Amino acid sequence: MLYESVLFFMKIIFDYNRTLFNPETGNLYPNAFNVLSVLNKDHELFLVSRNDPRRESMLVDLGISDFFTKKVFVDTKTTTLFKDLVGLDEKVLVIGDRIKGEVCIGNQCGYVTIWLKQGKFMNDFPETDEEQPDHIIEEINQLLEIVNKYE
Repeated sequence: MLYESVLFFMKIIFDYNRTLFNPETGNLYPNAFNVLSVLNKDHELFLVSRNDPRRESMLVDLGISDFFTKKVFVDTKTTTLFKDLVGLDEKVLVIGDRIKGEVCIGNQCGYVTIWLKQGKFMNDFPETDEEQPDHIIEEINQLLEIVNKYE
């Protein structure tokens, strides 16, 4: 019997609210679905989101649930959580809308960080080196260009 082995080039950790999903409109941000569908082909995607009892069903309703290898819903995002998600892999990108959240945690883990500067936290600015993202984008589709640089 022949088994096909799927090798992913890198692992990408996504935040949910205000990165992929706009809570003000109740919809995905423009191009979010397309970006996930493209990245899902060659990369292993993870979703880390604040705990909300409706979140899992929302992902299914939006048609993005199957893009993620693992989805984690937590009260607090931590370096331990991020490291547990990706294991010993060091080729990891973290994308989120909060420099004091996902970006800072990703930097503490030694991962490449991308600040999606949109929504409620777009006017925050890094106050420490740990909050300084490796890349800043203003639309999710710009993520594809960054991923290409690391392939």
